[in-house]
Amino acid sequence: MSLKRRAVLAGHTDRVWHVAWSPCGKYLASCGGDRAVRVWGAPTSQQGSNADPAADATQAPAVPVEWRLLATLEDGQTRTVRCCEWSPCGRLLAAVSFDATCVIWELQPAGGRAAGEMEWELTASVEGHEHEAKSVAWNRGGTLLATCSRDKSVWIWECLQDNDFECLSVLHGHEQDVKFVRFHPREDVLFSASYDDTLKVWQEEDDDWACVATLKGHTSTVWGLSIGSRDDGLVSCSDDGSLIIWKAANGEGNYDKWRIVSKLEGQQNKATVYSVDWSRESGAIASGGADDSIRVFAEDLEQPQGWALDSPSFVCEAHVEKAHEADVNCVRWNPVKPWLLASAGDDQVVSVWEFRRSGE
Repeated sequence: MSLKRRAVLAGHTDRVWHVAWSPCGKYLASCGGDRAVRVWGAPTSQQGSNADPAADATQAPAVPVEWRLLATLEDGQTRTVRCCEWSPCGRLLAAVSFDATCVIWELQPAGGRAAGEMEWELTASVEGHEHEAKSVAWNRGGTLLATCSRDKSVWIWECLQDNDFECLSVLHGHEQDVKFVRFHPREDVLFSASYDDTLKVWQEEDDDWACVATLKGHTSTVWGLSIGSRDDGLVSCSDDGSLIIWKAANGEGNYDKWRIVSKLEGQQNKATVYSVDWSRESGAIASGGADDSIRVFAEDLEQPQGWALDSPSFVCEAHVEKAHEADVNCVRWNPVKPWLLASAGDDQVVSVWEFRRSGE
């Protein structure tokens, strides 16, 4: 097994907090302490094979033959941009900032621009949080947007026509800073992670949203989570240095009860794990954190019934020390090319990696 660096994308002038692949897998967005969102184009050899919805709708520029910076989205927010995420259609980018705002950027039609150029317009600013906004997430249909904040709340917004956003619900339940939000990839179920050491599961009930489960297992701040390659599984990462694998106790579609089925450790001196991503295509789990390294775990193929028996075994298939020169803040698998991984670090760069298992 190997994890090899294929590209280093330099351009940010402060730490890079987050990276996000476009739905087509051809573009990569990054954001950070320089208050900017940058959009990069992948080389031809790393393009996804699926058609690009954004290209069809807006005549987006052709993908360049080498990694290139296609756009720098600035002046939308006044402080650090903590997280950015593509809408499912690939035409919108939502970004949240320490200035407590969420802004929406829209990709404009190519028109007469040269190939390799992108033009984005800031079309909405969504405000409501009282303190730093930390994470943003779209639901599967692009009809809902969730944001979370240091003010301990999670907001759910409905996406209306003409990029208008209406607040549907303000969720209170966490006792501390909410670090991360993520919708289930198939259902309108929202997950949140917090400084209060817990995860919460939210579902719509009686025309409002309510907490249907609180997951306790970590002993310190929960920084992130990812839905598994199976719909009834998720992985979370924490300041306690561990990854916890959770399984919905009553199977797919029932998210009010969860149990811990595995706990992965291995960080040096139990260093904080800031980010985790579980590929729905390959089943590989990538993590990065305060020891500056990236690890890739996968379910042990010699125990194929492990998940069904609530006793899956995961092995570390790759470990790159000093993957960045400082903290690894985010790791994300490409949704179309599942062997490609992007990472962001305090060293102000984005790296793109290729993961291969033995025999591949």
